[in-house]
Amino acid sequence: MRISTMMMFNNLIRNLAKGTERTQELQQILSTGKKINRLSDDPIGNLRVINYQSNLDKLSQYKENIKVESI
Repeated sequence: MRISTMMMFNNLIRNLAKGTERTQELQQILSTGKKINRLSDDPIGNLRVINYQSNLDKLSQYKENIKVESI
């Protein structure tokens, strides 16, 4: 198989683009302090966050119910 200059050039451009994209992702994580900034960043992690938030909301409601009943 013969490797042309154009193939090497295209490969270089593709690798540079991937590196730039990864650098941008890491900079966003560092600047926001959050690993998940968009749903597409980590779908499983996002599901966990939603479940944790739901559990916190339930616990908060239980706490309010206990306050009302004890008065």
